[in-house]
Amino acid sequence: NFFRAFVAGQTISDNREVTSEMIDEIVATFNPDTYSPRINIEHIAGYSPEPPFNGYGDVIAVKKQVDEFTIAGKTEPPLRIVG
Repeated sequence: NFFRAFVAGQTISDNREVTSEMIDEIVATFNPDTYSPRINIEHIAGYSPEPPFNGYGDVIAVKKQVDEFTIAGKTEPPLRIVG
């Protein structure tokens, strides 16, 4: 199953910018044989296999998609997403 990992735009915690070009590059170059990122909760890598901070799996594929969101009756612009 795919899930949203991030969207294009400014990050909340440290004001970095995730660009559409960065997402395109991830999709074009991702290879699980070269690099297989782990799925952790809230960027915390645990020291044991026990919850809640254990690894929840490996990223084995990525894709880009465009989603529209409706907030308070207003459709927001599409966002580029990778998951």
